[in-house]
Amino acid sequence: MGETVVKNMRSKQLLEKGLLRSLLHLGQLESVLNQVGGMMNRKEESEVELSIERRFCGVKEYLPNAVEAAWRLQKWPLLTELLEKQDQIEEENLKKGNLKKHRSEEGMDPESKFQIGVGRAMLGLHEMKKEKVKIALDKTRIGLMEDMSNVARESYSRSLDVLLKFHCLHEIEQSTEILCKKDKTGFLETSQSCGKDGWDWSGRLSNLGRGDSDGIITVRLALAKLANAKALEGDLWLTAAKRARKSHHFHIAEPALSRSLAAYSIAGENFNDDTSKVMLQIAKVKHVQKKTSDALMIIEPRSADRILSGSDKREVQKLKKDHYLDSLEDFENRTLCATRWMVESNLKFGAGIVKRFKQIVNICKTSEKTNFYFARYCDGLVESRIASMIAGDYDKKTSKGRELTEELEECSTEDDKRVQIMKRDPECHRYINFALKYYGIALAHGDKHMYQALPRMLTMWFEVTSIPVSVEESQLSRSRGKKQVHYSKRQTTEKTYTSDVDRVWAECITSVTKMMSAHGRSIPEHIFYSALPQLISRIAHPHADTQTTTVKILKKVLVAYPRQAMWGLAWLRYSHSSTRKSYGEEIFREAASTLRRTTDNDHASNLLMESIVLFKMLKSIADNDRVSQGKTFALSPLRFNSNSKITLQDFVPPVQAALSMNVTQRMNRSEKQKRQKGVVAEVFPQYVPRMESFSEKGTVFNTKAKPKKITAYAVGQRRGRRGGEGRVGEIH
Repeated sequence: MGETVVKNMRSKQLLEKGLLRSLLHLGQLESVLNQVGGMMNRKEESEVELSIERRFCGVKEYLPNAVEAAWRLQKWPLLTELLEKQDQIEEENLKKGNLKKHRSEEGMDPESKFQIGVGRAMLGLHEMKKEKVKIALDKTRIGLMEDMSNVARESYSRSLDVLLKFHCLHEIEQSTEILCKKDKTGFLETSQSCGKDGWDWSGRLSNLGRGDSDGIITVRLALAKLANAKALEGDLWLTAAKRARKSHHFHIAEPALSRSLAAYSIAGENFNDDTSKVMLQIAKVKHVQKKTSDALMIIEPRSADRILSGSDKREVQKLKKDHYLDSLEDFENRTLCATRWMVESNLKFGAGIVKRFKQIVNICKTSEKTNFYFARYCDGLVESRIASMIAGDYDKKTSKGRELTEELEECSTEDDKRVQIMKRDPECHRYINFALKYYGIALAHGDKHMYQALPRMLTMWFEVTSIPVSVEESQLSRSRGKKQVHYSKRQTTEKTYTSDVDRVWAECITSVTKMMSAHGRSIPEHIFYSALPQLISRIAHPHADTQTTTVKILKKVLVAYPRQAMWGLAWLRYSHSSTRKSYGEEIFREAASTLRRTTDNDHASNLLMESIVLFKMLKSIADNDRVSQGKTFALSPLRFNSNSKITLQDFVPPVQAALSMNVTQRMNRSEKQKRQKGVVAEVFPQYVPRMESFSEKGTVFNTKAKPKKITAYAVGQRRGRRGGEGRVGEIH
């Protein structure tokens, strides 16, 4: 009978424990305290001998949640009472000889141990007693260490939660020195500092998910309240609200934003920009909840309309000054959000949105984000316009409409119809120019959106210039008197277009070509490197000027990153196409010449010239069909020119880790300004194992194509070492 009662009681307590944890997660801290009070004081219909077991289970399951709610609410008398209650139960168990069996923290899960330990540490910080804080932290670490050793055997994901608890204890320990003083003024600056003695709180959260960061933010909020750092408290509530909103937990995001707004208002007028960020997040929550009108009222007041229209000249100049950089960034975020929501809600479209984007770009000219979104919108207008016209949504009564209808009826495929619409529609010409222009400007000012902007810009450029123009060429000659004399040097060619459509389309191609030539000079090399295969594939483009611009871009990339770019460009020199092959030779030759002129040493130039030795060897191995499947073959040694001082170690191995860019998405303001100026450091990994030699023999796979495999060994490692140690990789 007694065992059944205990079993039922245990099941009920586990359910109630889950309820309390859910309330803590939702931020319903007062409800947690009320629930725990009722659960601890109720009377169970059980025998007297079960009372100790019931009381201990109540402490183990309920009290840790009440302790956390108390220190999060800063209710220090209640926290003291709860911790004393736990000590009393422990003393009672000690008197009855049950300490070994029912020790207070024995059998507790890591979360309960953490809640009790942090509660003791927070109480010590409130009382400004360093020794009490140290004892609480040490005891909690010892309690968690056993749990850590158990879960670490299973997987990293299981141990992450305990590791984050250790990290929270470390942050409490870091703040002890400041919080145990009467003067706590340095807390805000130290928490945000990235220096030697700073804590860099924002940087530590950058790689954690929302669920993983909740515990850290909760502890930091309690520390910020102890330090009376209202601005930091507002930042933490805002961070928690952002993460909750992105996870669609709006019931958590809305109260967090309200608390953030209250904290900033107490902090003072110096944090008005942060208040504006909170309002932006509130508007985003409203928009997701289908309250777009309310969101627009919050995010874009009437002053924004005056600034965009240019009527408030003083505000425009004020935003453009460097002193108001944060205000300009906030203005940009607000107006871009509002513009996107207007498009989604069909409040504005077409020319109205384009005009609005132009006004934002005029104020935020160097913003990568603004230029990118404008270009993407124009790109979308081109595609939607073409699709609607293919479906017959255009005026067919005009002469141009009738001509377009006749041309579309003769087209057999959708691609042919697309070409005819692009050639004949002036609105498409206009939006194509806008899209290419602002894609290029965005890429010239940053690389955050390069994987979205660059491939699309190149695709649009190659497509536009590949559409042919019908012309008739006639030679002009100068006459002297009655006798007509031809001068070979002065002889010119005049292009006569077969129709006005071809003439207008030729003008569009000319403007696009000039624009892309300018983008080729302004966009940094590392951005073009990310689209190297796409550029190489169109090097034999049918349009002559497009070929020339593509070759110039590839030369630019090869000069900037000769060791990495040579692997993608090398196979142009062995192409079966004479055009591609000649361009490959030209790119390597002129890049080597440029490096020789612009650098102090000739090493990089010699590396490009001697690379032909390495690539010839690899090509000869690939072309060797005399070896049977599954057999091995001997490799001939590499012989570079001794005067060039080039060895195999100078080449970067052709493996993904060595040739992939390492472009960070999170940068501080100084790094962003360097990127805008084209100064990019650490684009590729700093350390890459270098090749010392190849294996003496290669292997032919057992397939019809007879692919070969050779092994490259790293510098300082003996060849033939077992277990694959010292290998850079296998080249197929």
